[in-house]
Amino acid sequence: MHLSVQGWFRQGFFLWPLWCPSDPPCPAHCFTTGRFLPFVALHLIIFYVSAAFIFILRRKNKWPEHTGFDPSFDQTFYIAWHMPMMVMAFPLGLMAIMAGREVWLTGDRFMEYGYISDPLVSEIGTWFICFIAVDAVLMMMHRLGGKEIYLHHAIFSAGAVFWIRHCCAPLTMCILMTQELSTPWLNLFTLCRAYKGLSSIWTQGSFLIFAVLFYIFRVFFNTFCTVHFLCEVLHGFWGSPALRMPRWEGVASALIMLAQWFLQLFWARKIALKFYHSIQNREAT
Repeated sequence: MHLSVQGWFRQGFFLWPLWCPSDPPCPAHCFTTGRFLPFVALHLIIFYVSAAFIFILRRKNKWPEHTGFDPSFDQTFYIAWHMPMMVMAFPLGLMAIMAGREVWLTGDRFMEYGYISDPLVSEIGTWFICFIAVDAVLMMMHRLGGKEIYLHHAIFSAGAVFWIRHCCAPLTMCILMTQELSTPWLNLFTLCRAYKGLSSIWTQGSFLIFAVLFYIFRVFFNTFCTVHFLCEVLHGFWGSPALRMPRWEGVASALIMLAQWFLQLFWARKIALKFYHSIQNREAT
C-alpha cells in the first residue's frame, strides 16, 4: 500500500493535505484503501510526543506545578490528552465549514442528504471517525476522561456506522464536524484553569471564547442541523426521500441526532451556570 497526498485544501494562506481518494468520495472507501492511516498517525504523534516532552520537563523540574484544582493533572498522559485537538480541530472545522457551505448553497435536498459527491466531505468524515476511535482507545488505555466524554464518543460512533455504510447526508456530517472548532478553547481553558487558576485573565478569556463558539456551533447550528435532519426523515414517510439509507436506519439516525443534541444542551446549561456564578462572584467581590 502506497500512501500519497491526493490533493490540497487551500483557504487563503492556509494549506492542508488531503489523503482520501476522490473516486468514490466515501469514508468507507478511504478506510478500505488504508488512506485513513495518516489521521491515526497524526493523532498518536501529537499525543505521545507531547507526553514525552512533558515527562522530560517534569524530570528536570521545569514543568510548572498545577494549582491542585484538578488532581488529574498529576498524570502526564492526561495533560497530553488535551493536545491533539488543539492542533487538529482548526483544519477539520474549517474544511467542514467550507464543504458544508457548498452543499447548502445548492439548495437541493438530494445534494444535502444524498450520496456524498465532494471528496472534502469524505475527508472530514474519515478524519472525525479516526479521531473518535483513536481518542477512545487512548482514553481506555490511559484511563482518561469521564462518563460524559465516553457517552459523547459512543453517540457519534453509533452515527458513524450509518455514515460509513451509506456515504450519505453530507450536510449533516459537515455541520456536526464544525462543532470541534470550540474544542481547542475548551482544552486551553482547562489547562489555564489547572496552571494559572480561575482568576487569571488567560483562564477567563479562553472560557469566554469557548462559550461563544460552543453556543454558535454546538447549540445554534446543531439545533438547526438536528431539526433539519428530523424534517428530512419525516419527509421520507410521505414524500420522495432524499436520505440514502433504509427508513429504519433513518429513524435510528434521527434518534442519535436527538441524543447528541440533548447532550450538547446539557453541557450548554452547565456552561451558562458557570458563567452566571462567575459574574455573581465578581459582583460580590
